[in-house]
Amino acid sequence: MNRLGIGDAEKLETFLSVNPDVNRDSCFVDGYDFTAYKSMGLQNIGDDKSIKMSDIKMEAPELSFKGWWNYLTNVSKVSPIPDDMKFGEVPEGVLRLGATFVIEGDDIVYEYKDKIPGDHPNPVDVLAELKKS
Repeated sequence: MNRLGIGDAEKLETFLSVNPDVNRDSCFVDGYDFTAYKSMGLQNIGDDKSIKMSDIKMEAPELSFKGWWNYLTNVSKVSPIPDDMKFGEVPEGVLRLGATFVIEGDDIVYEYKDKIPGDHPNPVDVLAELKKS
């Protein structure tokens, strides 16, 4: 499994330092021009006008005390905020939505684009879809 995020090498190293179970060779960062995200047609929060922000329910993840401590002490270090950001601006990286892709060779065999932050497909549904193909 590969992971792609927004940021730079320093933010990636910070993320990996608090997530030692994540394989470094499977992680990549897109930078602040969002080339990979844009090439896959990924949007920002609010771009899809059919989704009403008032209908969005975001829930905090279930983390241990140590998990929350790591999150709270590192979130600003790994957030996709470029160094040249001016006070009061909203960084585009915070608004970017992600996706889940399953790739076989050169083909995308499964694609799920997040509708809101924290949205993701159920792994059971992904496997069921893959069995159909």
